[in-house]
Amino acid sequence: MKKMITSLKAIILTILLTMFIQSCTTYKAANVSLNKAVKSELKVKVTKTDGKKEKFARIEIFNDGQYYGLKKIRANEYSNILIDTNTVKKVQLYDKTNSIIQSVALPVVVIGSVIAIRESVINSIGF
Repeated sequence: MKKMITSLKAIILTILLTMFIQSCTTYKAANVSLNKAVKSELKVKVTKTDGKKEKFARIEIFNDGQYYGLKKIRANEYSNILIDTNTVKKVQLYDKTNSIIQSVALPVVVIGSVIAIRESVINSIGF
């Protein structure tokens, strides 16, 4: 029985660490123009007319007047990807407030649930 409780603790710890390491990124539902996305300098999700979605660290306009999405390759290394304005269906900006709330609230709810389940299991076993 002691081994089962130790294993349960290890599983709970693994789940908790995984959740804390993850980050949650949410985007505002409102559609914005590419110009507004450039000015915001926020993360952006672009939905194309064919349904494909691309996420960029930000969008910039270069000297040629074209829009480019900066996609993160490695730490401090980005790739410039040309955005065809004719195929853009929707542009959504990063929602910092909701991202923070979800990153904090979700682990709290899961931790609470795991603790409640753990207590229920321990009580049903008779400890």
